[in-house]
Amino acid sequence: MNLEVLQNKAVELAEQLFNTDEKVLSRDYIKLNLGTELEEFIEIVLKGLTSYPKIVKNNGRHGGVRSKGDKYQRDKLPKAATGIIQKGVENEWEAYQKDLLKVKRDKPEKYVEDAFRQWLTENEEARKKFPKVRFRSSARSASKWENVDGYALKIESLNYHISFRPILTTFEIKGKLPDIKDFNQAKNYATFSHEVYIVFKFDGNADALKDALLSKIKFDYHKEGIGIYFTQDGTNFEMLEKARRGYPAEDKVDEMLGKLLSPDDQMELLKLKHQYLINKVLVPAISVYEDEE
Repeated sequence: MNLEVLQNKAVELAEQLFNTDEKVLSRDYIKLNLGTELEEFIEIVLKGLTSYPKIVKNNGRHGGVRSKGDKYQRDKLPKAATGIIQKGVENEWEAYQKDLLKVKRDKPEKYVEDAFRQWLTENEEARKKFPKVRFRSSARSASKWENVDGYALKIESLNYHISFRPILTTFEIKGKLPDIKDFNQAKNYATFSHEVYIVFKFDGNADALKDALLSKIKFDYHKEGIGIYFTQDGTNFEMLEKARRGYPAEDKVDEMLGKLLSPDDQMELLKLKHQYLINKVLVPAISVYEDEE
């Protein structure tokens, strides 16, 4: 992630704020404006914006920020504000980096989770494979053997059949080389997931990891169909094994989606389903009816 990108985005939002009638940018609007690649840094942007005295936190139900300027009077962002906001973002970014180092030392699993999340949003190939990814912050906990650390969701639909199927990928994340118990927990996710990956940090290359898994852990990951991502440096992730697509019972997948998805994500999924049914069923039916007329 480039600090300059966040700084420019914060200044752009400040300019929009000063040029609106209501003098308010909601949290949802800011999140949408940041996009999936930057939304995890929303707090850095918000604090950077409020480092300028004329921009304050909006205490209304929609959150976000507001300007102290008069409503319905559009203004230009003062030139002095740009440097103040950029410096505010820089300070928050430096604090964030310090926190990362502390997490790396004290909470290795959280460190790998944060690094994996960032890699998924910045790596183009990973974004295509996992278009919507959520981690613990938005996933509600289930029982121990269902308490996935993260999940990805994409929609599988067919052109010539009526089929709308959410494809669920789940992640088990560890701070170091997993033991057999960790792998068995990931294996259990296959009862409600189409794909399962275990993600961890390992101080060695792919060949060394294969040897450790087969000789020390004695887990035949290829036979079990569990996918594996690992990182040596906490920045880049390598896929040692691609997860094998499974076909769990759909009621099990549905039940887990109800436990994992936030209310907003549930609503979004239902909207996608309704739109799909309209396009596949209602629109063609109306078209046939009109042709018969």
